Amino acid sequence: MSALVAHGNTLASDSTDYFSQQPKRWNAKAVAALPVAVAAVGTALLAQSTLLLLAGGALAFALGLIASRQCRDRDERGKGLAIGGMILGAAALFLALVGLLMAA
Repeated sequence: MSALVAHGNTLASDSTDYFSQQPKRWNAKAVAALPVAVAAVGTALLAQSTLLLLAGGALAFALGLIASRQCRDRDERGKGLAIGGMILGAAALFLALVGLLMAA
């Protein structure tokens, strides 16, 4: 690679390295994890359904966990959404279990 040096700045004259990098893809499970968690918690609270909260929380937590691993392994975007879905899903699971224990 030949470079031109002018006043301390290095200018790459025939390098096209910056064109070769493609943007990272979004992980579909990560994009789905957070809205599933929000919808599950919102619907369960409106319907006052412990079982819906339990099922939605488990689904959101599983989606977030799988998506977080895939984002790391495949170098994809969306890890923050996956973590948000996992946290909200875990909170939903905890609330559902507390509700079931209080009812027993």
